[in-house]
Amino acid sequence: MTTTAENMTAAETFGAKRRDWLEREIATLAVLLHDTCPALYKMMPATAGGPATPAAAVVAQVAADDAQARPVEDTVRRLERLFPEAGWADLPELLLSLRCELASSEAVAVRSWHAEEWSALLSDHWYRQIAVAEGGPAAERWATCWGGFVPLPDTAPEAACTRFGQELVTLEAFFAREPEPVRLLAQAVLADPRTTSAVADAVLLRGGYLRDAGHLVWLAEQQAYADRLEVWRTAEHAIGSEPVRAFLAELSPVIKKYMSVILQPTVDALSPVERRLWRASGRAVDRCAGEYLDAFTDCLPDQGAEAFRDGSLSVSVLSEAVQNRVRGVRTWHGMRGSTPVWYHVVASPQERAAALAYSGSPEASVVHVHTGLEDAPGPPVDLFGGPTTDQGEWYPDPGVRIEYAPDRAFDLGALLVLGSLEHARLEFLESTPDGGFRLLRTVRARLRTEDAEHWRRQALDALDGLVGDPGYLAEAVLDAETGEDEDTDDLDSPGDGTPAGTHRDRPAGQGLPGDLLRKVRALLTKAEDPAATEEEARTYLGKATEMMAKYGIEQAMLEGRTEPVLPVDRIIAVRPPYAKETSTLLGWIARAMRCSVVHLHSRQRGYRTHVFGFESDVHATEVLFASLRLQMLDGAARAERLHRADTEDARAYKRSWMYGFMREVTRRVEATQKMARVEAEHTRVQPGQSRDGRSVELVLSDRTQEVEARLTATYPKLGKGRRIRFSGSGFGQGVTDGRSADIGGPSVDPDGSRGRAGLDEG
Repeated sequence: MTTTAENMTAAETFGAKRRDWLEREIATLAVLLHDTCPALYKMMPATAGGPATPAAAVVAQVAADDAQARPVEDTVRRLERLFPEAGWADLPELLLSLRCELASSEAVAVRSWHAEEWSALLSDHWYRQIAVAEGGPAAERWATCWGGFVPLPDTAPEAACTRFGQELVTLEAFFAREPEPVRLLAQAVLADPRTTSAVADAVLLRGGYLRDAGHLVWLAEQQAYADRLEVWRTAEHAIGSEPVRAFLAELSPVIKKYMSVILQPTVDALSPVERRLWRASGRAVDRCAGEYLDAFTDCLPDQGAEAFRDGSLSVSVLSEAVQNRVRGVRTWHGMRGSTPVWYHVVASPQERAAALAYSGSPEASVVHVHTGLEDAPGPPVDLFGGPTTDQGEWYPDPGVRIEYAPDRAFDLGALLVLGSLEHARLEFLESTPDGGFRLLRTVRARLRTEDAEHWRRQALDALDGLVGDPGYLAEAVLDAETGEDEDTDDLDSPGDGTPAGTHRDRPAGQGLPGDLLRKVRALLTKAEDPAATEEEARTYLGKATEMMAKYGIEQAMLEGRTEPVLPVDRIIAVRPPYAKETSTLLGWIARAMRCSVVHLHSRQRGYRTHVFGFESDVHATEVLFASLRLQMLDGAARAERLHRADTEDARAYKRSWMYGFMREVTRRVEATQKMARVEAEHTRVQPGQSRDGRSVELVLSDRTQEVEARLTATYPKLGKGRRIRFSGSGFGQGVTDGRSADIGGPSVDPDGSRGRAGLDEG
């Protein structure tokens, strides 16, 4: 029987990883409720697992109700039935506030296209906790009060393959049951370093999209081993002799059997949430869609509580309706949190009656979506197409016509959400005698699955042509909405696009002393020389970094005991190629050198990075960045030629390689800085103290606070940074090559938190 180091079977390990993942997700949502709506959190009952599970289930249900255009009152009644003794006088306002907070949350479970599945999973978990703690009758009473609850299947995914007489095992353990020739051959291929390296890259590629679900990562690893073994068998079969081909043919049925009786039943038994994560990580198009969805929803503005109040129109919607009336427009679309919204002003008594009667059914010929992309293959432009049946719903011509512009990033992002969610919130408006508007009715307008998939593909194709990379989507949306090219990505700056205060670009001041600078540049030039061996390059680069780190510490201690020295700041322009990636490198290196950064992105001015720090640290950052940038670009091109698979996009491979290289090199800069601090502690006349009695750590901590204070004064409001995601398979090779570009200091475990496929952008 296959066991882990903890003497657990593979099935037990899988189950434990799955429980750990679910508990982490529950804790995340419980903390979200605790922080955003503490009054509601206090009302949560303590079940067998504490208040966390009820809190998480309530959060997911509130998000699902909002995404499906259910009024807050529906959620109020649900909770009142469940906890009649709680006293919910202010519950409607609490839930309204929570809906508003969830709209701007980064939690995956509350995004509109995930919320319903997460609600089902967490409700089921809550139900089972009650059944275990209080018995079946109590669980059934809970289900009746909760309303609309359907338990998920009882079969645990790790036990799904038992119906085929199998147990959940690794591919290697599965082959261990085979006759010796086949078993030995499979084990040799699976243990080959090239196989393990390819599998590591494949798992790393998918892992960033699996949201730290360890059990799904385990499945991805086994599938990668199976895929790699089949690739090897196919390649050898093509060049082998007849006896070799006959022998290799015995491998294929075993691989297929493992996939069909072990992996596939396990995947099929997962919850809808887990199956969506699994599918979204598997295909490049799905991974790209996930990146665009995250980038689009992250850049949407906060709308305020009034936008989520049932039965009324927000000030912004009323203003838009008035402006559209002047232009003769009766139908438009927008976003309400992460849910697409269609607005339509009824124009006659007949249309008003039809709007009140409309059920939102996808079979009705009521709504017509037009994208300007109808030449692409796919279904007709009528989302709900086809003639109405005898039971179909009537609506006056020309119906509700929704226009999505094919050249607007916002429209394409909203269309992508629409295709992923498979419905929209349709709000019918009518004019009032005083010249204003009021909300007539809200309905959930559903799409057919095939139509939704068609619009999803169209949106992805159009975004690829218009934007090119999910990382640029926020900028494209902002540019289109403002009509300007201001430096507003990742920050909230004044109206003229200039940071608060009086800063402007300025020449460099006194940084590294001339003698030291000449020595450092000479060492870096030698490190960059193609004729230098890897060992020589490591030595030169390590020495240069060590000299700068030591000088920075000494300068900090000197300035700490003389006249106070203030931080400086400098805007550094980053040139193509790969300006976005090299801007990230600059940010990571600057932070390792005790600086802080703000990224300024715009199409007109390109990528620029505003660096804050003390003069010696800023100067050292510039010098080191100039060298590492060249090494990174050259290394990416070399790695792409040597290691990229023919079927993989060259740019995607290079980008992923760069992030691996950046991660490893930055860690070594950090290690060198740490060594310099330790050495400074031991070389003081009074160990660890400057002449004014402060230790090295205290001096550096004070300087860090001064740097942060200057940054905050310059940028009082900063937008939240987005997590970096990439689709190439070169990350592992980038880490390896980053080790070859060692800058001195101790090696760092490459499996640390910043080495995942989702990284915090510099």
